[in-house]
Amino acid sequence: MTAHSDELGPHEWIESAAAAVNAVSRRARPRAYTLGDAVAELHSWARDARASSWSNRRNLDSLDMDVHHSATHLGPQVTGAVRDLLPLLASSRAREDIVAAAEEFSARWAQPDMSRRAFDDVCELAQLRATTLSSLVQRAEVLAGTVAAVTSDWSVLSETASLLTSGRDRWSCDESPVSMSAEEKVSAARARLAAKAPVGHVVVWKLYRRAQVDLRVSVGRLTFLAADWAVHNAVSNDGEEFPERDELRGLLRSSMWLREEKLFAQGRAHHQFVLARADLGRRSSLGAAQQAERQIEAVLNIVANAGGVSWIDTHGSSTLVDGDLRSGSLIAEYDQRPAGEDHYGVRVSSEILQHLSEELDGAMSSREMPDFLVEALAAAREARLTDHRDVRSFSARPVTPRVATALEDHAIEQIASLAQMNSLELTDALTELEIERHAGQLELELLLAPLQVDDMDNRHELVDTIYDRFSDISELGTRIVDLTRLWENRRHLEDFACPPAAAAGLRQGFTIITSVDAERLHLAAIRGEMEVVRARHRRVRNAVVHGNPVGAAALHSVRNFSRAMTDDAINLALQAFASDTTIAAVLAQHENRRREVEETRGAGMSILKRLGTENPRGTDKSSR
Repeated sequence: MTAHSDELGPHEWIESAAAAVNAVSRRARPRAYTLGDAVAELHSWARDARASSWSNRRNLDSLDMDVHHSATHLGPQVTGAVRDLLPLLASSRAREDIVAAAEEFSARWAQPDMSRRAFDDVCELAQLRATTLSSLVQRAEVLAGTVAAVTSDWSVLSETASLLTSGRDRWSCDESPVSMSAEEKVSAARARLAAKAPVGHVVVWKLYRRAQVDLRVSVGRLTFLAADWAVHNAVSNDGEEFPERDELRGLLRSSMWLREEKLFAQGRAHHQFVLARADLGRRSSLGAAQQAERQIEAVLNIVANAGGVSWIDTHGSSTLVDGDLRSGSLIAEYDQRPAGEDHYGVRVSSEILQHLSEELDGAMSSREMPDFLVEALAAAREARLTDHRDVRSFSARPVTPRVATALEDHAIEQIASLAQMNSLELTDALTELEIERHAGQLELELLLAPLQVDDMDNRHELVDTIYDRFSDISELGTRIVDLTRLWENRRHLEDFACPPAAAAGLRQGFTIITSVDAERLHLAAIRGEMEVVRARHRRVRNAVVHGNPVGAAALHSVRNFSRAMTDDAINLALQAFASDTTIAAVLAQHENRRREVEETRGAGMSILKRLGTENPRGTDKSSR
């Protein structure tokens, strides 16, 4: 194989494939929205939607768009396994026919052979020298949609990545060198993906605090036990008998999170703990923990709605199959995290307030903030409580993604009222801003790909040194990248050892910022992606409000878009308030700037050339 071959050698492409699989496994939940999710949602709509909802053409068009768009992300192996079903998965067909086709699709999608096909698609694409890491990650997301556990360091995907790189299981204690050929590593990874989730009698245990029951209470297949009473009697030779005693005794021996000494530690006497047990019957262990949590939380929501206090999930959980521990948590949160531990967040709040003083002092000295904007800010703040510092560090109760989406929709409606605009008209303008922002973000991801790969082998100091050549840290902790300086220091990025796919991404990034034609293609791809996500967001938003079918994958997949649109809307309103003008005037300024940029593109000026006449400093969103 020559140095100029379009294909990479085995050890080269395996490094890229492992980096992509590892990147997907390390992402925070949930995983990406894939064809499996799109078909599952279409199935729910065809089976369960009311006639009035099904007859809404915009709902059906967005479902069709998701199925078609997701199918374009498949590799040839997976496509070959479902190609005959794709024409049948269209809203124009009879609902009963769609249900039948979707059920057949789901049966195929869940087979281990489909994971093997998806893995082979990743490997096949990784062998091409021009393949970028972002393209490989997209293929790996399809793989993630077909395996049992994803987006966790303990997942099948992370173990697969470890087998590709080292030839040994991720959690192996054996540190002796492994001598394996590239083909053997791929075979080991493929075998790991083919492993089926165990099937048997499935039971899930969970631990809650700030909770109390009278020793033992059953609600159908759910059982709630006072933890101190149950654990004491389980470990005592002459303890009181109860139906779950032997099972709990075994769980205490095998689990890592459930410990007698933890429950009865000094200082925890005032804490009240309840063990919840869900008997799910004979089934696969796949998704058992999630299903058990949904059933338990449904009962606890009834209690809270009736006036009771909400229990706190300690995140301690174990799944048993035929009495044997199959999966579970490492730790449980027995104590409430103390307030005040997020010193960085407290300091940042002070810095942000100082920044606001500079921006809004004049406006708030002469007039009050409009009620519509005040209400929008309140809704947006509450929507942030899906995963905010207040939740992570100060035990604030999180809001669900469903509630956050509704709150953000409310915030945008408030801004539309303030702007005296139709909400659709405002959303059109916000989408243009989001396309621009997202384009810059993806450009930076490509340009910085060599420095973003996980497991840098203790090269963090070198990475920081390279960053320092073309970026600075703002007072608020944001890394500001100067694309002009980055271009001038490109040799340091080109020489940095990284997987071939990351190097290919860097080359693509350079092409986009130096070629107008490449930039146009880049923007067109983003616009197409944004149209799909926007249509899905509208469908999800309406489902939240009107009770239409909506899956967790669809709901989570629009969260970033929903939040970004809300942020943009509020920023427009704040700009208008600070400058004592209208939101329409601020939008006109953005539109004029967009047209000026398009004129420079028409004159053949690339991003890099435009930076010679504009402010050369970009942020983590890039300067366009």
